Amino acid sequence: MKKKMLFLTIGIITHLTHAQVLFTEDFNSYPAGHLNTDYTGNTAGQGGWLTERQASAATTAMVTPETGKGNVVTFTTNVTSNIENLKVFQDTGVISALWNSRTAGNNVLKYEYEVYGTGFFNAYGNLYNLYNFPLLYLRFASTTGYYIETNTMGTGGSHGILKNYTATTFPHNMWIKVEFFIDYNTKKAYWYIPTLNLSKTDDITTANILPDNISIHVNWLKPGSIVKYDNIKLTALPSVPSDILSTNE
Repeated sequence: MKKKMLFLTIGIITHLTHAQVLFTEDFNSYPAGHLNTDYTGNTAGQGGWLTERQASAATTAMVTPETGKGNVVTFTTNVTSNIENLKVFQDTGVISALWNSRTAGNNVLKYEYEVYGTGFFNAYGNLYNLYNFPLLYLRFASTTGYYIETNTMGTGGSHGILKNYTATTFPHNMWIKVEFFIDYNTKKAYWYIPTLNLSKTDDITTANILPDNISIHVNWLKPGSIVKYDNIKLTALPSVPSDILSTNE
């Protein structure tokens, strides 16, 4: 047992040594207020973030202080509507350029963020390809049903429920860390939610489709409901961490 733990520790240290952070966002360098005042998706705001919603929607993405976390971005609305949909994303080409400039051999993409929700909402984290289709997404659904859903693009992918909940058991009012991995060497995708001890693996036959963008995205938000995001990060890795592989197995 001691030998196994030693090998695992050495593997993690080696892995971290070669990890390459491509993009990180904690919102701490921005003043409180709108992340972007243009909600048409045409003009980049703070940190290069674009915000896009339907013309009749009223959901906002605000930089707000959070006790113990610094600043976060908070989604709220004051309108009762089923079209309350707001996407926050980087401009076309930003993420793909970062990925293309990675160190040779770092062919595993890791996308991570933290999310908090209360009330009635769908809260997404998305990795997009060049054609603006999600390569991977994860959704926290707290609407007419309560569940966590994953989706993988492509023939080898899948779309399904990671876990079902009830209104009383759904993980409201807590910060949850989410991690995605795409291994372009083995053509596999991994999800890991350490806060909830949930994981999933998918085969991806379209793994040669490269990432072009990321987004955080909320819809079906109701008045009084809140969704928050923090600590968004993209990292290029030489391999999937051994603890993720063992967790999924």
